[in-house]
Parts: sequence; C-alpha cells; structure tokens
Amino acid sequence: MTAVVHHGAPGSYKSFGIMQFKVIPALREGRVVVTNLRGFDSIDRIEAALGERFPDSAAIVAINHDKDGFDLMAKFFHWAPQGALIFMDEVQKIYPTRIKKFDVFDFPDGEDAAEEVGRPATVEDAFDRHRHHNWDIYMATPNIGKVHKEVRQVCEFAYRHRDLSNLLPFHKHCWKEVCHDASTSGQSLTSAIGGHKKYRADKRYFDCYKSTATGVAQESSEDKPLYKEPKLVAFGVVTLICFVFFFYNLSRFGEDRPEELADQSASVAQTVSSAAIADGDAAGNSLSEVSGDAVSVIQPVLMDLDAIYTGSINDRDFFTFKDGDTVFNLSSEDLQAFGITVQRLSSCVVAITRGSLRRLVLCQSQTPELRGAAMQAAVTPVSAMGF
Repeated sequence: MTAVVHHGAPGSYKSFGIMQFKVIPALREGRVVVTNLRGFDSIDRIEAALGERFPDSAAIVAINHDKDGFDLMAKFFHWAPQGALIFMDEVQKIYPTRIKKFDVFDFPDGEDAAEEVGRPATVEDAFDRHRHHNWDIYMATPNIGKVHKEVRQVCEFAYRHRDLSNLLPFHKHCWKEVCHDASTSGQSLTSAIGGHKKYRADKRYFDCYKSTATGVAQESSEDKPLYKEPKLVAFGVVTLICFVFFFYNLSRFGEDRPEELADQSASVAQTVSSAAIADGDAAGNSLSEVSGDAVSVIQPVLMDLDAIYTGSINDRDFFTFKDGDTVFNLSSEDLQAFGITVQRLSSCVVAITRGSLRRLVLCQSQTPELRGAAMQAAVTPVSAMGF
C-alpha cells in the first residue's frame, strides 16, 4: 500500500500521470476509486474512451472539486471503503499548511467510536496506518511546500514533474519525474532518489476526465524550446563552423601535401640529373636526352644524404633530405618511384632499401649522434643488419 505525492507546475501531467498509471489500472483490477478529480465520474465514459470493459466490482466514488468536497476528502478515513484507491487532487487545499491542528477532521464521538467501527480516529492515524486498511493514497499538487508537513512526513516518496512538450522536439505529451524524499522540495539534485524517468501520455486517457474547470487545457506559454534559445543556437552554429573548418583543412592537407612533395621530388630529380650531365661526357645534351639516367643517378645520391623521418599520414611516410644548404621533402611514394623501398619499423624509425643496401632514417626527436649512426647504415648490406 502506498502514500505518495506528485507535484510540479500546472500542465506537468501530475493528475494525468496518476490517472493513467495508477487509477485506471486499479479499475481494471475491479477496485473502488475515491477521487475528487474533475470529470472523472463515469465508468461508462472511461470504458468508451479506452475501448475496454472493467470488472463489475470496479466503481468510482466521485467527490466534488469544491470547498465541501475538499473537506469531505480530508475526512476520507471516516467513510472510504477498505481496499480503495484514494486520489486527492489539489491536496494543498485539503491539508494546507495554515491548519494548526488536525483535530477538526477527527472521527465523530472520539477514538472509542472510531475503534468500534474499525476506523482511524485522526488524520495522522489514518496516514500512519493506511496499510492496515489497504488504502493506496495518491496526491497531486502544484506546490508541495503548501502541503501540511504532517502529511508529507508519512509519505513514502514524492515525485517532481516537468513537462517536456515545449522544451524538446519530438517530445509532445511527454514529461519527466524525479523521485525524492517527500519532506524536501525535490529541487536539489542531492535530494533525488535515482535518475529521472520520462513518460509519454496515451491520448485516449484525455477523454477520461477534465484537467481544468473549463475542460480545455492550455499548454504553458513560459516553456521555450531549447532550439529557440539564442545562446544555445549561437553555440551550436559556432561549433558547427569549427567542425567544418577543421575537416576542410584536414582534407586539404591530405590532398595537397603529396602533390607538393611530388613537385619537390621532381625538382630534386632535375637537379641531380643536371649534376649527372655535368660529370658525364655528354654535357651538350638536353635534359630530355638523359632523363632515362635520372633515376639511376638519384638512387645512390639519396642513400647518402642526411635524412630525417618527419611523420606519416595514413599509409604515406614523409622524409626531409639535406644536401648541403639544399633541403627538400619526399614521400614514401616518391622513393618507391626511384626504386627505393620503405619499411616503417616503429613510430620513429624507418628503413629504406635499395638493392642490397639498407639504411635507417630516424625522426627529428632522436639525437644527432643516433642519426649519424643511422647514416653509417647506408652502406651496410641487408644481411649484415639482421633484418
């Protein structure tokens, strides 16, 4: 047996949630429901709205939603059938904080008369011993702070409601509930018991009762969708621009870098080829006439130059070669075009091989001494290096 209170701003599905998940299931079980919920007074209308039939034992004891009705609900323990589900809507009007003493609700003729008919004698006793009478007590209020502390202190839990219909897209007729100790307001995260739970309203249940005196419910005009908040929109736009700029430049780097290195490789090949022409016996020939010799000349030249492994992008490795004051960059694809194979041994060591010779190329973070030692490997046969 339960005694809980649901609270939240108007339109946050307090009464609706209790009706959909507690009251209607009780009727399906054939129980008696005692409530002052507006318009919830006809079994036939509810059955027609839901398209189902309740057991013959199911019944609704409808109490007027007015001053006399609130007073009658406050004295529910005088007359409510045992085993009934009791739903008090607007409980702050039934047990308000301004009441100094609850003795105005005491059972007539005192405790002995109440005990004679098997009833609690006071409000406090009714809430303390509601399990003995098999009463489930559910209460709804827009402000839990206006509910008398004597009632709140005997409640097992309280549930704070928040309407999500106007805050997030695709959350029409949705709300969330946060469970907390009934003696607190539930505003602080530290008072929450577990995380929040989200629920969606079954539209059929709207025809089972009246949520307002006019029968027409208006959604809150104060809840502004998150996507209409200027600061959030600005943040989203800036974030999107940053992502677009980042990926655009990343794609350009991946596309432009190999072309740039290829151009530099062509320039180096032309320089080395020119040197070969100057040393040969055909100084008068044009570059096109010795282009076939360029690859054979550049292979030994590259193997002897000072080199640094500068990094990799995807499957491409990149190197910086230095010939005196001349510095140029080549990729692993460029070296392969010159007949030099590339093998990445670690994140900072790469082996380049031409024929039977292999040398190690280190990254910039290695000391000059280590890079000098790697240079000596340029003339070391592959078998001698142990690879």
